[in-house]
Amino acid sequence: MANTDKNIIITPNRGVANDPPKITLTGFDNQAIDLKVTDSNKLSFENSGNILFTVDRNTTGTTFQAGDISGVPHIYANSTGEVGIAPFYGTVKIATSTLTSGSDVTIGGVVDFTGSVDFGGDLSFDGNIVRGSLRTADIFIRGTGLNNNADREVRINGAANIAANARGLRLIILNKQNLAVVSNNNYDTYGSSTATTNLANALNGMPQSQLGILTSYDAIEDGFNTALRQACFRLGLSKLATITSGEGNGNRQSYCSLFHGGDGADGSSQAVEVLQGNDSNSPHSTLLVRVWCRDAENDSEDGGFDGNGITNALYSSRPNATLPVAFADGGGRLVVTDGTDTDYFAGATNIDLRKTYTSTSAADLRENIVNAGISITVDRTDNTYTPGLFWRTNNDQSTKPKAGIWVRHSDRGTSELHFGASSLASNGLRVATYDETNQETFINPLGNLNNPSYIVRSSHFEEPDEMQNSSATGRWVAMEGGTVYCGHLGRGTKVYRKTRSNGNIDTVVNATGNPGYNTFSVSTGDEFWANAPVGYYPQATQEDIVPLAYNGMNFGYWTQRYYTGRVKIYSPGGSTVSFYENSTSALTGSAAHTANIGPGEVLDWAIDDTTGYHMVRVTGGCPVVMTKRGTSGDRSIIPPMSRHIVMPYGGNVANATTTTSSSLERAQNLSGATQSSAYRSGGTNRYTFWHEEYPIWGEQLADAAGGDMDMHIPFCMLSNYYVVPRGPLPYNAVFVYPNSKFQIWYWNGSAWALHRSVTVDGDPFAGTGYGEGNQYRYSNIGPGTDTVAVYSCNKPFALRMNDRSADEFVYQGHHMRNPMWMGLPVQ
Repeated sequence: MANTDKNIIITPNRGVANDPPKITLTGFDNQAIDLKVTDSNKLSFENSGNILFTVDRNTTGTTFQAGDISGVPHIYANSTGEVGIAPFYGTVKIATSTLTSGSDVTIGGVVDFTGSVDFGGDLSFDGNIVRGSLRTADIFIRGTGLNNNADREVRINGAANIAANARGLRLIILNKQNLAVVSNNNYDTYGSSTATTNLANALNGMPQSQLGILTSYDAIEDGFNTALRQACFRLGLSKLATITSGEGNGNRQSYCSLFHGGDGADGSSQAVEVLQGNDSNSPHSTLLVRVWCRDAENDSEDGGFDGNGITNALYSSRPNATLPVAFADGGGRLVVTDGTDTDYFAGATNIDLRKTYTSTSAADLRENIVNAGISITVDRTDNTYTPGLFWRTNNDQSTKPKAGIWVRHSDRGTSELHFGASSLASNGLRVATYDETNQETFINPLGNLNNPSYIVRSSHFEEPDEMQNSSATGRWVAMEGGTVYCGHLGRGTKVYRKTRSNGNIDTVVNATGNPGYNTFSVSTGDEFWANAPVGYYPQATQEDIVPLAYNGMNFGYWTQRYYTGRVKIYSPGGSTVSFYENSTSALTGSAAHTANIGPGEVLDWAIDDTTGYHMVRVTGGCPVVMTKRGTSGDRSIIPPMSRHIVMPYGGNVANATTTTSSSLERAQNLSGATQSSAYRSGGTNRYTFWHEEYPIWGEQLADAAGGDMDMHIPFCMLSNYYVVPRGPLPYNAVFVYPNSKFQIWYWNGSAWALHRSVTVDGDPFAGTGYGEGNQYRYSNIGPGTDTVAVYSCNKPFALRMNDRSADEFVYQGHHMRNPMWMGLPVQ
């Protein structure tokens, strides 16, 4: 190798086949390069036969190529415009002298693509992507908690992490216009109330021209205050706003988010956020979000982001709302608000309606749907039931409701509010599969409370003056003619009688003065009612009158050996009834007799068998009321059957005292079983009896000859107040609720006087008796007045009376509410 080796040799090769003209260029190192002109007029630079570089004048094929010493091309161009760079191996550096590790192509400057670009491998770059005026960047965000410790991260376009570790929440604010970092600060929201407030101020100070990034590290929960929660809600950070270390969530939960700033009170409510648990195996909170801006438009608000997230809040369309209208709190409870509250609150129940609209006008709720808390909207159709609110249990007959509230629309333009509860898990809201009436209570269109399991309504009862579920003011019917004693409280009390024979309505009591009693006559089928609470009984013939409120579908009674008595059944709307004798099931057995009763008629049915047990079922038409008469002529009301009954009987009680025995000689359920012991769980000293599935009836009966013939009373028909003509009279009372305060008041001619006041502890499933006086023959227990008495209690109770003719009977409840408006004394 020497300078003397340098040389240029031109070899024309004219006339030589297969050897093109060439110029041999030799340099200092004596490595010659040949420039040849091929037979196709292509210029070819070669080294020892290896092609290094070619230029072709042809218009097809490869027109330019440069390769390595072995002839493998590094770059080429062909006549179609195709250019290849490192097509077989090697790397490419453009506008940079440094090749990124692991990269095949490294570009050091801005790349502008005006056409399509197809990448067969990975594309890696540190800057943003710009398309026209749009600039995009990818941001990776990670928040962590100490129980699953790791670095928090914020990386823009895969660059270095800009989120340093420190306990609490780190807020990084970006400029929307160019995605430049405006501020990067950490706030110890776990241990510093000052830091928490400072973070709230920083969030509230972010204008709409900024984006925010929040990440957790270590722990963030315990220092949260109202100011921070308000700021979070305002910006759409509802998960962060409801975070708490309580409710089993604990400290050291992980969190991250990306959100818009918002000027003034409007906020933004635009955010994507992730909140994870605090277990050692809980995942970190991570986001990968593409952020965009329009920096060429010179608009500071032109910026946003794309991302996936699940929100726990629903925001109002009102821009100045301070809270979401619904959100899930840290305990998994749903909170519904009006969006205007200024303070965060956790839910008190699974669904909590907070700060709903209120109104000073009842018409807004009664006549309009203006400020209703919850509204269920359906199309109205006659004789249909609407969706409502229902309860069920997961672990016991989950397909059957256990309780519910719903509405029924009638074909008369009225609506009823129904309430139901389950009598047996497998029955749902029905007493049993046999029961047509369902186990439900409802409020009728006039606001009266009805229980159709015992007090069933039909179209007959829908007239306004008849819609009374009360034996105190509602209609009664006379099953046989006689004289009715009516105890009243004066003050304008009126009693009206509708004569069945001609339909005339007369005023038979007009008490404008003091409390007392009056009498009036009735004939079979006559109805009568009052405008105020009263009490009735017919002297001598006992209970041959019955309140229509005691109508029902199922009845039972016992005749024992004196079977030549009679039953009377009144149907206000017309009915078909079936009689079942002895132990025949009224559900599956055959009826011994059937009878049809016309509207407004009284069926007088002779008891013609000696079996003793009878049940009567309404098998067609409307409900009925019923009485029974023994051989002596004394009558007894037969109340409808019930699953829970009370027997107010305790024998003679010389002095006022708690009674210690009860009597239930016979009982039977609707399926035909007649062993009364089956309903005496807990011993014989009981006053209440029940069956879990079937309705039952009960009766205390010595010889069916009258005088000591008492029927049960359904638990649901007990009353707080009883108005008693010519009282006080001997009585037995049964109390079924604890701390029952019992009083007897009587009118002494000029004022109310107290005869008895005592507090008795009762039990719904046993009952506690209390009585006074002789139960088989009349004896005066009071001051001897002959006016009117009121037996009252702060809780419903049952009452059995002995009138002045020594006829004892179960007194009918009045369902009175607060008696103060009638001037009754209350202590």
